Amino acid sequence: MKIFLLFLLFSPSLSDPIDFEVFIRCDRSIPYWCADLTVYEADDYRSAVLITQMFCTSDASKNFVYDPIYPYDGVSLQYEFNYQLRHNCTSNKKRACIQPDIAIDAPVDGRHSVPFYIKAYNTGSSKCRNVGMGPEQDA
Repeated sequence: MKIFLLFLLFSPSLSDPIDFEVFIRCDRSIPYWCADLTVYEADDYRSAVLITQMFCTSDASKNFVYDPIYPYDGVSLQYEFNYQLRHNCTSNKKRACIQPDIAIDAPVDGRHSVPFYIKAYNTGSSKCRNVGMGPEQDA
């Protein structure tokens, strides 16, 4: 019986599902644009990449609804989710990087939805912080 209780105490378990929806808006003046999207669970020491999506489109906006994801974080009571979008939805056709400084929090317990609404047109910097650890990279 003691072994069974120890097993339950120390065995990793999956969290409840997280539903992600990402809506990206460009501008009708941009006839064709491309982007690389990364959604990740932001930790102080190492971030876990959950979604990567590359696309090109002639539409003014793009919407993605992803299947539920079951991230695991054995120590926190909540997740901190963030995204990075490298894109060329700019009037000068140069690439830019959007990576918010503030993440969206979601409790570990229970099913939750995390929406990201991104205004990409002429937004972002020329450098991206590395999602994991390491130096900045060009957008």
